[in-house]
Amino acid sequence: MLDQVKARIECTTNSRHRDQLSQILAHLTGEVEYSVDQLMDSYAVAEPSYVQWSSGVDCGPKTRQGIRDNYLMAVEAKIMFMEYDIERIVVDDRAVVTDGWETAVWPREFSGLHESAPSGPYLKRFRMLIIWPFTDDGLLTGEEFYFSGLEGEAGLRLLAEEEVPEGYYLQPGFRLGSVPTD
Repeated sequence: MLDQVKARIECTTNSRHRDQLSQILAHLTGEVEYSVDQLMDSYAVAEPSYVQWSSGVDCGPKTRQGIRDNYLMAVEAKIMFMEYDIERIVVDDRAVVTDGWETAVWPREFSGLHESAPSGPYLKRFRMLIIWPFTDDGLLTGEEFYFSGLEGEAGLRLLAEEEVPEGYYLQPGFRLGSVPTD
């Protein structure tokens, strides 16, 4: 995901758009590095807009502290061990749109499976589109996610022990990059 945004920055000539993409790159780098402070610092407004549409319902946190708590929970629960394969990036003065496949490694507790299912971890693959809104001054104000295939067992499978990415069982701070893709 970082490489796709870096490549788009390189070929973008509009300075405002380059700056917007750089703010998104900083945010995504915070995700890769499990830096909640960096994630939150990328939102340049007092109360970011954070919307997560799933099956027509917005299930995202609504305050700066709520968003921060959501990211802290995600890091602690190991549900941010993911790769976002961005296939499209669309940029205009008020928003950037990224679209692609998210591949994540999750414990059973976040997979939607019954507690009698093996403990995992599980690989989940789903489609994700993110609208990154910006102020008139070019500051990132939040994220609006649209998910397809997030619910249920479609795209979900138990990983064999040898498939579990290196570092998954370690504390936050390990590097991403070895998530299986199928």
